[in-house]
Amino acid sequence: MAGMNYRKPIVFISYDMEKDSDLKDALIAEAEKRDSLFQVHSTSINGDITDSRWLLKTREDINAVDKVVVILGSKAAYSLKVAREVDLGMECNKPIAQLRIQGTDPNPMPMLKWNYVYIWEEKALIQAFRPIELLDH
Repeated sequence: MAGMNYRKPIVFISYDMEKDSDLKDALIAEAEKRDSLFQVHSTSINGDITDSRWLLKTREDINAVDKVVVILGSKAAYSLKVAREVDLGMECNKPIAQLRIQGTDPNPMPMLKWNYVYIWEEKALIQAFRPIELLDH
């Protein structure tokens, strides 16, 4: 579309910090490629989900992005931290994209809306990370 300006979507990565750090690192490496489809603003952080500092920082990080990306590792659906980050994403009205590794069948995070699960491969990533149209003001 001629004359329209677009930018890469900015994402927050939610993941099971105990089991899926390698997958998070791989997704960040993907974002750092010159022809990447998205930018990473922040990821899950250490801390207790009942701690007000964790809550404030995580909410601030999620508010700053266009989309929350959940890495669906084998145990992500059972992580209280991932579940809380998904809840915060929904509270902040952020679309949530769940990525699973091709050939795996993990349980997706239960959500009432924006429940999209993509296979971690190029064609699906293009769909998951559609560019954001910049509107002229």
